[in-house]
Amino acid sequence: MKLTIEATNICPLPCHDSDKNRLLRERGVMDTNTFKSIMERCKNLDIQEIKFGGSGEALLNPDITDFINHINLISSKIKSFLVTNGTLLSPKIAESFAKANLKNIEVILSPPHVPLTTTLRGSAKGRIYENITLVAKIFQNIKIVHALPQWSDEQRQIVSQFWRIRGISKVFFGSRLACGVVIKKHETPLGLRPPTCALFRGEHYITWNGKLISCCHDRSGETEIGDLDIESPASLIEKKKRITDRQFFYPICYECDDDRRYGSKGGIQKVVRQAINILTSS
Repeated sequence: MKLTIEATNICPLPCHDSDKNRLLRERGVMDTNTFKSIMERCKNLDIQEIKFGGSGEALLNPDITDFINHINLISSKIKSFLVTNGTLLSPKIAESFAKANLKNIEVILSPPHVPLTTTLRGSAKGRIYENITLVAKIFQNIKIVHALPQWSDEQRQIVSQFWRIRGISKVFFGSRLACGVVIKKHETPLGLRPPTCALFRGEHYITWNGKLISCCHDRSGETEIGDLDIESPASLIEKKKRITDRQFFYPICYECDDDRRYGSKGGIQKVVRQAINILTSS
């Protein structure tokens, strides 16, 4: 079982304020008590991985290293991962992650749907790349994901070589962000496929305030399945199973809301209403 925990849904980049990615859910930062409560309630589940990522920048949570340390106290078998856009990454943070036994850092660069000129100027991007290079010397389990799928194979090879000479061999290219990311190695031919939400991958997406929702693409919170402060994890997992067993495409994934996957524009909203009826039926 895999958990994706939204340490915060606040981001230093304007992704959540663009028309396509506007976040309507309440914004906030997960506190230590909420995190420990979630871990306590989920301790009897067979958790293999916990990823800190999703809708926000995990490094904006001042307690993120304490969260990772707490996972180690629970079980040394649980692997912890962290997703970041690189804006706050530094050698000092990397040292704390290495001591906390973080398994992997995934840096997603150049998010789609937001013009680069409105996110990071060239000098700022250069500083991020320099920091990533320094971090890679301290923390070797680091992966780069460039979320720019329109690049040619030749461009991807050049970018991969750029990172390889800086000590980073894991370089991928994605068409989506976070839970819905579709990653490709530079050798992989171009081409896109619809993303698969966390709901259908056996993953569980937990928001900063302890809500279980379909995945990070739910901008409004309409796919809330339950509250871990009130309901048991087992009952929430059963609710999810009732959806997937009936093959309902439940999550509101703005990345998936298109003619290819749902047959007609707005089809996802109809499907969501059907799924909610199942959840609320006795």
